[in-house]
Amino acid sequence: MRSRAEIMAFLKRRGATLAQLPEAALEGVIRSVQQVNRLVHGHHEQRLEGRLLHVRAELDHGESGVRPELWQPLCAELELAGLPCLHGQMVSAAMVGRLAPLLQARMRAAEG
Repeated sequence: MRSRAEIMAFLKRRGATLAQLPEAALEGVIRSVQQVNRLVHGHHEQRLEGRLLHVRAELDHGESGVRPELWQPLCAELELAGLPCLHGQMVSAAMVGRLAPLLQARMRAAEG
């Protein structure tokens, strides 16, 4: 589990507004991050015997080693797509405008 110091360092490195919260609010954020980490690391994925479309925020995870190809062992076929944004911007109007046609095309193809 990530320590308070590690979470704060991450937030400050990213220039996150969260790092500027009052102490009481920040404690809640840190508890939330720790709980999410516990859930993520305790979850075991089942393999999908089909195609997985992974949409990546292309401006995130530069040196982290996190790559969409890490999903390959969990699916029969991995299709990659990227959006020119940070993860938190993926649901912005501009990115949804790019993502919607991609998803519509995949859904039409799946319907046959």
